[in-house]
Amino acid sequence: MSNQWELERAYWWNRLKAVLPHTHPLQSDNSTVPGANLVNQIQNPAKAQPDVYFATAYRHAVEFLSDLDRHGFDYRQFKRVLEFGVGSGRLLRQFIPLGWNLYGCDVTPDLVSFSQRVLNGYAQIQLTGSPPLPYENEFFDFVYAVSVFTHIQMAETPAWVEELRRIVRPGGALIITVFEVNRYSPIASAREYDQLEIGSGYLEWGSADVKERFIYMTPEKLLKTWSSFEVLELRPRFLDQTHMIMRRR
Repeated sequence: MSNQWELERAYWWNRLKAVLPHTHPLQSDNSTVPGANLVNQIQNPAKAQPDVYFATAYRHAVEFLSDLDRHGFDYRQFKRVLEFGVGSGRLLRQFIPLGWNLYGCDVTPDLVSFSQRVLNGYAQIQLTGSPPLPYENEFFDFVYAVSVFTHIQMAETPAWVEELRRIVRPGGALIITVFEVNRYSPIASAREYDQLEIGSGYLEWGSADVKERFIYMTPEKLLKTWSSFEVLELRPRFLDQTHMIMRRR
């Protein structure tokens, strides 16, 4: 398993370097990987292993840049970019070489403190709760969220959709990741899925804890929920969450 992640890390690092103008030490510094106790607050503690931590970050960065490029966004010209749900800054730091003004926000105090310490001077990280976020209208060229809207419950989602619409500039990009029904939901039969499709269009499960509560929406429900954006693509990713790629109308 260790060798597998070493290979993954090396492969995705080479893929990422090919689309960046240069690299930065924070992109690969093992000493800046948070410990398992900290990682466990938001995700599988296995991601505290440096090879896992960085391999997944490199892959997400490559995929997001590919998503942007494929849909005609000139990301090299972006000025301000926000990671909504920044966690430990695992992904945000990968964009330092692009010269973007980087911002991150999160609801987990310990992770925000960690990111502020590691990314000091490279990104502005803030602790946030319910909307509104502490940013001006139409402030960002690009906002992204990895495995955030897989945990925000339906009752809270419309307010966050409107808030992200507020802070993304017209023509700007938004990418979120969402669950794919055949991998992530607890639905056990075609009958249950059909009932979901003709019913509410979404399913919530888990506990009240942010890390342990989940939501799945059908593609039709996603399109309706995010209709204030132009939905460009729902792109499945191998053994991972689907990327929902949008443009601010």
